Amino acid sequence: MREVTYDSMFAGDEATMHLRLLMHEGEPGKDWLVEQVRLVHGRELILRLVPGTVLDVAYDPADRENRPVILQVDGDTLM
Repeated sequence: MREVTYDSMFAGDEATMHLRLLMHEGEPGKDWLVEQVRLVHGRELILRLVPGTVLDVAYDPADRENRPVILQVDGDTLM
C-alpha cells in the first residue's frame, strides 16, 4: 500500500478511507497504481491499513483498476 488518508471516522468502528495501492502482477515492470475511496469496517483492520502494508487482492484482469477486493492483510485472511 502506498498511501492512506482518512476522510472521516465514525462511531461503530468505520472509516472513510482514500487508499492508493501499488499493484504487482507477475514480472517486474507490470505494476500499476489504483486509487479508491472506500468505507472500511472494523477498527483492527483500519489500524492495519497503513503505508507499506502488504495486501492480497482479487481483481478482474480485464478491468484491473476497478476496485480490487482485499482478501488478506499481511497474510491474515479477512472475512
